[in-house]
Amino acid sequence: MFDLTVSQDFENWSSPIPAFRPDLRDDAGSLARLEATRHILDRPDNPDLMRTAFNGVGASPHESGTIAFPWILTINNNARWGNHEGPQEIQLAASRDLVDWSRPFRKPIIAMGKRGEWDSGYQTTAASEIRVGDEIWLYYGGANYTHGTPANYRATFKDGTPTGRKKKFTCNIGLVKWKLDRFVSVEAPKFGGTLTTVPMTFQGDRLKINAVTKPEGRVVVELLDAAGNPIDGFQKADPFHGDQFRHVVTFGGNRDVSKLAGKPVSLRFRMWNAELYSFAFRKNR
Repeated sequence: MFDLTVSQDFENWSSPIPAFRPDLRDDAGSLARLEATRHILDRPDNPDLMRTAFNGVGASPHESGTIAFPWILTINNNARWGNHEGPQEIQLAASRDLVDWSRPFRKPIIAMGKRGEWDSGYQTTAASEIRVGDEIWLYYGGANYTHGTPANYRATFKDGTPTGRKKKFTCNIGLVKWKLDRFVSVEAPKFGGTLTTVPMTFQGDRLKINAVTKPEGRVVVELLDAAGNPIDGFQKADPFHGDQFRHVVTFGGNRDVSKLAGKPVSLRFRMWNAELYSFAFRKNR
């Protein structure tokens, strides 16, 4: 669990308020996550203790919000030496105010290693991701053991039996890479689909999209007023085809949308066999 406290001078801080909490949806997925690592769990399940906890988080500002990588610890029991037993995976979260967090996909953003692989039981992340060209890099730690494994605390049991520390159970550092802003996408099948945003205001004079089309695919954008009506001159963009991080949307060859800046507008994306990752209004650059 994480609370939020803010300061204007790094000396005086506001009272903490709840910001990042596991919920019932997290707990409902506990058993499935435990089954995937059943072969390395050190303790049997205790239904009274089984739950999900946030054991850490890597986060950083990204465009108009914050991207976070919460460490999802699935607890199945108390460990032998005063800790909690269970696997840990990395998921994805996003927020615009650090209080309300969107987590629509409760799945690993970094795939857990296959049985026996170096990152198959436990993962942590660096404090934040880094941008390298048109890629997002995230360094992470991985281990083929769980949070409460005896190998974390000692090399042998009381009877001298090895726990597997540094031999069977080890950890390493890995690097995962995503193409720029391509963590998740809205996908449309071959027969098509539509996505309409909430009304928003913007600054800038260009609309850019990060998208990919598949064979016979395309993306067409429409700009709507706050009531959902098409705006003259922006009813239908020139179709986009291809694979681009920052395609400039044009309307009959016109790319200038500056006359709509500061006014509430919605975007309607009509898509066929395509993936839309992000969009942004930018100044001419």
